[in-house]
Amino acid sequence: MTMVREELEVGLIRIYVVWYEYVQYLMEKENLDKKVYREWNLKVGQKFDPWWKDNWKLFAEPARGLVKKVSSIPDSVDKNTIYLKVPLDANPSTLLSGCKTIIESELAKRESIETPKHISKFGLEVNENFDYLVWSRRLKCLRLKEKNFKRIDIYDDLRKRKMKVRKAKQERTGLKEQSYYSGQSEKMNYYNKVSMVCRDITLAEKFLKNIEKGKFCTKFK
Repeated sequence: MTMVREELEVGLIRIYVVWYEYVQYLMEKENLDKKVYREWNLKVGQKFDPWWKDNWKLFAEPARGLVKKVSSIPDSVDKNTIYLKVPLDANPSTLLSGCKTIIESELAKRESIETPKHISKFGLEVNENFDYLVWSRRLKCLRLKEKNFKRIDIYDDLRKRKMKVRKAKQERTGLKEQSYYSGQSEKMNYYNKVSMVCRDITLAEKFLKNIEKGKFCTKFK
């Protein structure tokens, strides 16, 4: 789901919550490069929502697919835009059908649509399948490790914790909350549970290396 404001858009906000969690961790450890994150206006311990309200434009890109009313056609027309004359004295379904036919015909003539130039220095470098629940869990594993929790105790602790699932998943599955470790993982033996926690800690540490550079990227060298 994309949030659109002022003809700008950002991706799923929950992903930026994860980025913020990792940045806050680096701040606590005094490992954050203040030059890289200077524009974020960060404060240690600040909650995400008030920070996001003031800083969301750092991550915004020109909105794609935004339909709006215009009073006149500009002299310079974007090649990725067409203008339609829509008479309002007809049946709405007829108008929609006519617009759909014209748009589909126009798109069929084009091999591809040019992607708008990025304006954000802090673009996401992850695919659509990025699982924010998993990466939030991995940071929590690292934090518990630093409190000298045993690996199996980390698993048990996070197995009991719940996180709200996004609306689309609620509608699809009926679930309102989800464990940080799924129900299937409960069937694993002791060694597999410990291995999963160890892997999560290792990946959190690698992810932090990218976060330090201002990159939200899950590809590691």
